[in-house]
Amino acid sequence: MQHRDASHISPVALGALNLDLVELSGGGNSPAIFIGKTHDGQALRCTYDDGYLRIRSAADASPTAFKNAKTLRARRVGPKIHGYLTLGQMCHVAGLTIQGVLPPLLATDVTAEQDWLDFSGDTKYYSARLHSSAETYQTFITDLLAKHPRATICVLDDDGGGNVLQQGEALTARDSLIVLGPHPNPAEIADFIAAVHKRVFVPAAFPGRVIVRVMALDLDATYRKRPLKRWPLNPQYPDNGYLMFDPPPLWIEGVLASADTAGQSDLARLETLLLGHYPIYRMAHFDPISGKAKPIFDYSEHLDPRQVADLRANPQLSYLNSHRDGFDCVVRPFPL
Repeated sequence: MQHRDASHISPVALGALNLDLVELSGGGNSPAIFIGKTHDGQALRCTYDDGYLRIRSAADASPTAFKNAKTLRARRVGPKIHGYLTLGQMCHVAGLTIQGVLPPLLATDVTAEQDWLDFSGDTKYYSARLHSSAETYQTFITDLLAKHPRATICVLDDDGGGNVLQQGEALTARDSLIVLGPHPNPAEIADFIAAVHKRVFVPAAFPGRVIVRVMALDLDATYRKRPLKRWPLNPQYPDNGYLMFDPPPLWIEGVLASADTAGQSDLARLETLLLGHYPIYRMAHFDPISGKAKPIFDYSEHLDPRQVADLRANPQLSYLNSHRDGFDCVVRPFPL
């Protein structure tokens, strides 16, 4: 059973297939899709989206054949919300060659604006998205700032700008960035703020730092519940979908050189703090009609114990109703 990482530190070993192909082509973004063919005539389909790589094989490349395809590998190998992958990266991560040749990691026409990540092992990417109750959220931020008193805090405004809090000022804004690591200069701060306002917040653009985005300090204590009518649910509980908060009020992103020992130490302390407030749960997927488990889609997630307790007190509600590779699923948390 494969579980995607609750918070991701790359690169992650997928497990090499050591498979040579007759052909393999594809690429793109969210999802990146690759279609190949083995020497014995099997079709191979590889998809990469939200940092999650899945490789399946079938008798041929038709949609009908892939409905019953065999999953060869399935795991998160990149940060969340990341969806770019080159042909060379695909082959390096999965252990594939094309007629005995291993393509280069990056093609010569790749540009930085396309958000390609370094899968060579020289860079580590960290990513976590957290739903939360107001109580746990406030406690985590308070503890984070207490353990990192020299962190740079950028407060965003509603007009596309922002400013830096002075030492000792209280963090009360709704949307802010807490920057762990080397103090950014004014130009870097302006870049941070502009990137967030433009909705192109890419951690790879800010090397050597871990950035915590605080999106809702005034988060209401009541959880948001709403019906999700996009997917069929169990008729016993019609239209009962459950979302903690959308979007997640807490984002953590970082990009560090693998040789950056100070940065890795900051990250380790942050992860320890995170686990103390948001333990990791297995997000188990079930068919909404039959209730049959679909473990191939399971992943792990940092969750607020207060919200998990609320779910258990209301069994008619699911944590999330999701759509996975053409399948409808109800998702519920279980302790690891």
